[in-house]
Amino acid sequence: MKRVIQTLLFILLLGLPLSASAADSFKIEIDDSGTAGDYLGVTINAFTGPSPDGGYTGTVNFTVSPHPGTVSPTVSGNFSGGEWKGAVKFFAADDEVVLTCTDGGATGNTITTVYAGLGTQLLILVPGETHTPGFAPGVTPTEPVHLIEGVNHPVTVYVVDDLWNWNKSFMTSIDSSGVGAEITPASFNTSDGRAFFTLRLTMTGLITTSFTSPDPFSNTKQVYSDSASVAWLHLKVPSQITAGAPFALTATVSSSPGDPDQVLTTNSDTFKINRYLSGTSDPASGNWGGPSENLTMVNGQLSRDDFTYDRAESIYLCGEKTSGGSISLIGVSTTPIEVLPNVPAAIQTTLDPAEVQAQHTTHITAHILDQHGNPTRSTLHSFIVKFDQVSGSGFLSVSQTATDLNGNAYCNFTGGVVNEEARIRVRAEHSVTQHLYAETIMPVKVSVAPPQPGAILNYPNPFNPAQDQKTSINYYLNSRGNVEIRIYDAFGRLVLSRDISETAADSVSQNATAAGGAYWEWDGRNGEGRIVANGIYLVKITARGSSGAQKFKRRVGVLK
Repeated sequence: MKRVIQTLLFILLLGLPLSASAADSFKIEIDDSGTAGDYLGVTINAFTGPSPDGGYTGTVNFTVSPHPGTVSPTVSGNFSGGEWKGAVKFFAADDEVVLTCTDGGATGNTITTVYAGLGTQLLILVPGETHTPGFAPGVTPTEPVHLIEGVNHPVTVYVVDDLWNWNKSFMTSIDSSGVGAEITPASFNTSDGRAFFTLRLTMTGLITTSFTSPDPFSNTKQVYSDSASVAWLHLKVPSQITAGAPFALTATVSSSPGDPDQVLTTNSDTFKINRYLSGTSDPASGNWGGPSENLTMVNGQLSRDDFTYDRAESIYLCGEKTSGGSISLIGVSTTPIEVLPNVPAAIQTTLDPAEVQAQHTTHITAHILDQHGNPTRSTLHSFIVKFDQVSGSGFLSVSQTATDLNGNAYCNFTGGVVNEEARIRVRAEHSVTQHLYAETIMPVKVSVAPPQPGAILNYPNPFNPAQDQKTSINYYLNSRGNVEIRIYDAFGRLVLSRDISETAADSVSQNATAAGGAYWEWDGRNGEGRIVANGIYLVKITARGSSGAQKFKRRVGVLK
């Protein structure tokens, strides 16, 4: 108790300013989940540490992620008493979105759900067409498309609102203008915004397929069927491959759509391989390696083991004939292929905030990637992420050593001594053998809030030199110059005198005489090298440079 009272008295004697500092974070509350294009009530409170900051003022800046979209207003008015209230209009793709507000170095975010509005049209996709949800379609829904007779083609149907968001819950039925098409299944009741079915054309010619939903609206797709009755291509690929690693592919041309063993031995067609995201007709986004063009069949068969794919995603492969004019040979891999990320090859690190103040905490994110930029996951390759402090004071608090699905591992670092650079080593290792996959060293700058022109401050205050603690005295110089430092005790007696030349080459002199944010550390010893007694000491600094003389005063407490 005595020590607590002493500390409080020291702080009162020091006369430290009590003005409010910048907010550390913001807390966001949204009144309800809404529909894209609607206004939602938003309340934001500023926090300094764990407590609300009633004196905070600032300007709110909004962003929304991870789906395509914006919020309105993008920049709003000032805080009043540490709180902002207003309405925000979401123009965002449906699903969970993250609303983030920023001001200076402080941030805050919250997750809300934005639903699609009333459906306005059906978007129908077949192989070769693409669509990205959010504001703009990739295709014109009424374009006719050429498919192949006798082949099951995957088709995807979306119900979208006027902002091109997917309607999450809809029913649709499908019909064709005669006996020229087989559709399986014929109706849907879905909650994920998409319906999938297969379309098999049983005759050549132009067929119109109709799609309806309860909203009420309908759409049609004109499909032209080419003959493909000569042969079928069967592809066989492993169900799991690793990004960038070679894998084997076997192709067989058969006279039967369901039996790859009925080989057409005289066939010597050439074909190419395309790839699509599993479960959709959207083209896959990874890079295809190996011999993907002009693959030649030998007696109706092909087997190679030098194919590669570099993106970690679920795909299926589609082979199309390239020789002999029009397409009369097509095949699709029978099961989805899961492309797994490769082992760690790179580590990207970020700090939030980027520069941590002494005795404050920064959040470290380590993003672990394979050689192709895929986020790695420890459950697939049995590795862990280690955070080690190589140099500097302060301490690490590890919150996660296994990466999440985005390839991220996390820890916290609390800064120690002011004006030092701590170094943190991040390693991705095998969990059993300790084999090192990737490593990086990240610097962490520890500082105090930079003083304004004419200001002086120190940290810590008071400090304990008996435990080898120093206090860093920070001041702002208009120009580089010679510095005189004088320290007096409570009775006005000179305790320590230092004259520092701006031409001196040592780092202490360079830091103490630098233009802008200069600093000098006192170890609590007098001119004879002995630790001073407990008490309040007056530090006077005079700097003489090209801009004239500057003088600073600061009361510093010593408490052992």
